[in-house]
Amino acid sequence: MRRAVALPVLLSALTVAAGTALPATVAVAAPAGSVTVEGTYQHVVADGRDGRSHAERDLLVAGDKTYRLTLPKGHTLEPGSKVRVKGRLTTTADGPQALTADQTTVTASTSDAPAATTQHRVLVILASWTGPDTLTPDAARHQVFTDADGWYREVSYGALGLTGDVTPWLSIAGPDNGLCFTNHRQTMTQAKEAAKALGYDAASYDRTVLYHPRSSNPDCSGYAGWAYQPGTEVWLNGVMDRRTSVHELGHNLGLRHAHAYTCQDTTGTLVAYVSPGCTSNEYGDQFDAMGASFYVGHFSAAQKAQLGWGSARHADLSAGGSADLAPLSSTTGTVAAKVVEGTRTYWVERRVASGADAALPAGGTAGVLVRVTDTSVGKGHGLLDHSPDGDHGSAVLGFGRAWQLPGGRWLSVGEATAAGVTVTVGDAPLDSTAPGEVTALAGKVRKRVLGLAWTNPADTDLAAVRVYLSTSGGDARAVGSLVHEGVGTSASLPAPGRGETWTVLVSTVDAHGNESAGVAGTATSRGLTLS
Repeated sequence: MRRAVALPVLLSALTVAAGTALPATVAVAAPAGSVTVEGTYQHVVADGRDGRSHAERDLLVAGDKTYRLTLPKGHTLEPGSKVRVKGRLTTTADGPQALTADQTTVTASTSDAPAATTQHRVLVILASWTGPDTLTPDAARHQVFTDADGWYREVSYGALGLTGDVTPWLSIAGPDNGLCFTNHRQTMTQAKEAAKALGYDAASYDRTVLYHPRSSNPDCSGYAGWAYQPGTEVWLNGVMDRRTSVHELGHNLGLRHAHAYTCQDTTGTLVAYVSPGCTSNEYGDQFDAMGASFYVGHFSAAQKAQLGWGSARHADLSAGGSADLAPLSSTTGTVAAKVVEGTRTYWVERRVASGADAALPAGGTAGVLVRVTDTSVGKGHGLLDHSPDGDHGSAVLGFGRAWQLPGGRWLSVGEATAAGVTVTVGDAPLDSTAPGEVTALAGKVRKRVLGLAWTNPADTDLAAVRVYLSTSGGDARAVGSLVHEGVGTSASLPAPGRGETWTVLVSTVDAHGNESAGVAGTATSRGLTLS
């Protein structure tokens, strides 16, 4: 629903009444060097065929004319809003005009994107300015209204489906200079007019998908498709498959790309997450269809929460506690947990290789996936790598493992069962899979120094060996003190005096914070005797 209200976003000298229609292009008198234009603000995202490159542009669509829009720094608008822009007009190298805004006024604040919790009627237009390719209307109909429709119905838990029509092949004039991305507004307008002449009125549908044969023009040849984010229109550049159709329609719903974070601590060591200290890979989340997902797996729980899908089945563990997680694809039970810490929200989910997730490898299913939304870093959600190596192909926090959040608390993951997996947030990790113990522990006294030596266990994720010392007896870990921590196989301690008996405990710690029970011994002035 559109609200015709005048909402000044920046201070403006304009006094045109709210809702007053201005001509589509240059409209009112302005100081020398400036123009005033009224139109619809849109944000367009183009996705590369290689699954890595992309382009994003802010646009002002005024009738059949499109301007590249540069907004003032830090300034945002809602895509689909009617706006009046005062600024400087220049011509870009590839032809279209660019408008650098000095002042903006919103005349109707609204998004034209349909809700994500309803059934969408979609018009698919097949159009060409060079001649049709091999795609048939029946093949397009199957892809959108059988394959993509089934995918969305599963992933949205029945909240969203796709119905509609496919036109026969239509002939259109094509974009100026062959610039099908830059002049995408022209191809859409031409296609809608041609479709309407055959009885397909795009105005009676919720969304329009324009498919045209792949263009060899450098302006668009590298893109598989592009879409308004959010919005109601999609362009497919010679690609009609699940990956592209699902992804571009996701942009229409307002979804950003699914990022992945690669993080280093102050020593340069790769870690799951630290802020600051992370770089973001635009498409790096391989397990979310909005990333570089050739698996075309479910949208993540974080993305689904944005769309209102399954939010009632998300457990809030911000205050601590446990939740039993069913697979994200499940239609019943709790399917995700979230933990809010300051500006960060962590999302935890479990995937299984079935349905839309059928192609997922063990790197996405042998544990839980953890993503973070951090408003102090930027917008969007980032997948964390819990086998930190710069490759997010195996990103899960494995069953029986624990991870210490930057805020200090621990996220522990239980073992997988037929019913799901239990995740727990608490002040200490759960000791479900303690690492192996040291072996061959021995100690000799020389010159009042107790020299300890041992053999480390074969655990590949061993992080440290800890040595505790108590001079008063009892459990050295409970009543003594930590006197050594490292990854070596020896330590030197003060030796007890003649007649004194001390307690020593040597334990191991894995990379997830789990600590073993330890190997204990009694130290005297003569050496160490194992308990």
